[in-house]
Amino acid sequence: MDYGKPGDPSGCYFPQEWRSPGAKIGHANREAVRQFFAEHIGCSNVECAKALGLSAMSVGRHVATLRKEWAE
Repeated sequence: MDYGKPGDPSGCYFPQEWRSPGAKIGHANREAVRQFFAEHIGCSNVECAKALGLSAMSVGRHVATLRKEWAE
């Protein structure tokens, strides 16, 4: 499992360094969103949210974070 990299917005590199339970959950959700869009090219945030059991707004936040990664 990927636990991030230096500069990762989750602020952690290894499981023992999670700054809060929410950081671990957020990281897991972001990786699920990343995987979903890799396998379902062209899907909308709403479709991703329904498939993963997340809100469309949370998927949008994760997509924004992923786009920042690609821009670097």
